Amino acid sequence: MSTAVYKHSLYSDQNQHLSFAANISIQTWLEQEGFWEKMHEMPIVVTLNGVDVLERDYSTILKDGDVLELQGYPRGPVPQIVI
Repeated sequence: MSTAVYKHSLYSDQNQHLSFAANISIQTWLEQEGFWEKMHEMPIVVTLNGVDVLERDYSTILKDGDVLELQGYPRGPVPQIVI
């Protein structure tokens, strides 16, 4: 089994540790674990074995012993227009 760590925020020590089986793509794993939807709500950077992964490379197949890290970044304030 391999390990995934989801760090909720840069400003928090909240970490969620998950494990995953090999031979699955990053994209499939993100979808199965619910992170794909979450990534559209807030910025999340995906790192595989210490290297940032671009969305175009989410088809990469995870291998046994891989370490996947997801780092959530806070979104700035949403601008509001007052008329």
